Parts: sequence; structure tokens; C-alpha cells
Amino acid sequence: MKVLGVDIGKRRMGLAISDKEEKFAFPLGTIEIEKEEEAVERIKEIGEREGAEMIVVGIPYSLKGTITPSTEFAQLIARKLRERGFRVEEIDERLTTREAEKTIGANKITKGKADKIAAALLLQIYLERRRKEDFTF
Repeated sequence: MKVLGVDIGKRRMGLAISDKEEKFAFPLGTIEIEKEEEAVERIKEIGEREGAEMIVVGIPYSLKGTITPSTEFAQLIARKLRERGFRVEEIDERLTTREAEKTIGANKITKGKADKIAAALLLQIYLERRRKEDFTF
């Protein structure tokens, strides 16, 4: 099954897609948004176009693990996607953007590129965790 990964931001969101075997996550692109309804609709359209059967939404908790306005916004997007019929999983995505910047090199990266790489990183983490759960005896 293909899985869509979303790195939530208030203005820009990074997207990644898995292969059907759920082994690898690939950066897909970014979307610019102004309102949460616009974000939900765009994510829904992309998910359907890509044949995603599930969406993994990165939830940006603070470094201390507390809820912030960004956390609440990401949870709202996840809830609205569920209301539209998608199977949605949430994953803690702290530091994925920083990790994306380190992976590519901060001097070679644009903000949009970091967002889609962060989406791929959070989706890859999710896929690996699921694979480990499948092999637990």
C-alpha cells in the first residue's frame, strides 16, 4: 500500500510518498497554503492522485514534548483528513527539518526542499517502525 507523508507547516507543507511495498519514502514536493481547509483539500487531492491508502502526518511537538500552536494545527489537519475518510496516522516529527538540513547541507538547501526531505524522513521513520512491529514475536 502506498503511504503519503506530510510535514505540516502553517504556510508550506512537505510531501513524500512510499513505494507500494512500504519500504522506501521518496520526497514528492511541497504545497503552499493560506488556510487549513485549503491544506486539507490539497493533501486529499494529492493523496488520491498518488493512490495513497494512508496518510502519515508529522506532529511538531516542542523539544520538551509539549503542545504548541503548531502541534494543534497539525492535529487539526489530521482530524479533518480523517473526517474526509482517510486513514491517518500521526508521528512525532521533532527535528526532522533540522535533520533534513544536515543531510543535504544547510548551504545547499532551500526551505521548500527541506520540507519535502523532512516529509520523507518522517515517513521513512514511520515505515521502519511498522516493519519492526510486523517482525516482533
